[in-house]
Amino acid sequence: MNRNVIDLTGNRYGKLTVLKKASPHITKGGAYITMWECQCDCGNKTIVSSQKLRNGHTTSCGCAKHEMKPRKKDLEGKRFGRLTVIKFLEQGEREDKRRQWLCKCDCGNYSQVSGAKLINGHTKSCGCAVVDFIGSLNRKYPNKDKRIYRIWRAIHNRCYAENNREFNNYGGRGITICDEWKEENSGYTAFHEWAVNNGYSEGLTIDRIDVDKGYSPDNCRWITNKEQQNNRRDNVLLTYNGETHTMKEWSEILNVSYHKLRYHIRIKDRTLQYFIENCL
Repeated sequence: MNRNVIDLTGNRYGKLTVLKKASPHITKGGAYITMWECQCDCGNKTIVSSQKLRNGHTTSCGCAKHEMKPRKKDLEGKRFGRLTVIKFLEQGEREDKRRQWLCKCDCGNYSQVSGAKLINGHTKSCGCAVVDFIGSLNRKYPNKDKRIYRIWRAIHNRCYAENNREFNNYGGRGITICDEWKEENSGYTAFHEWAVNNGYSEGLTIDRIDVDKGYSPDNCRWITNKEQQNNRRDNVLLTYNGETHTMKEWSEILNVSYHKLRYHIRIKDRTLQYFIENCL
């Protein structure tokens, strides 16, 4: 035997006992891999490389994979939120193939939940907790207009939720909400009162007068979606004969298609004066 190869004969690795050295395996690249013939406790023999034996990658002929895995920690009788675990469900009792536990909720309903979701806190009720949470919001804001509430929540997300898709254009560039509207408990009440007393109606959207300042009573107003678009930071302002408007406004003033005007200004790189004098 090559003196550079450690003799593993007689060693045990899991269920495997090394019997003798087997024919080496030569890779496509010409590498020499030492192989060993092993006897498994189940009676089968298998050929395994030195590396897989010593690093614990292979500990049986493969029979261990087919043995039933031991159950996870017994959860019977334990409480997770509103759920009390009744019993482990055998395969024929489950709604699907996943390992599940039968649980009774404090509300009286039964549900099947995986052990992982119980342990990591993902599931704490049969679903009634969500209904109760929504009910608590309604009790917390019994007179709230749901659309105004959604608008209030949306401006919070834009300013403070970094995973919000609009955060970079708002909170990411320093746009904030005034203290009067920001607080969770009193902020909505103050925002709702300001909204109904300052022109709110269905179909209008909240707009910041100065797009570089935050949300506050002195910088916000209710406007139409059309007006909102005209107040965007990325709007192109065009001037002709001393009169300045957005491209959308000019298309309406000139009674031409916005796309036609945009094509000449943006694509053809022409001035508004050239367009009026040569393209109308």
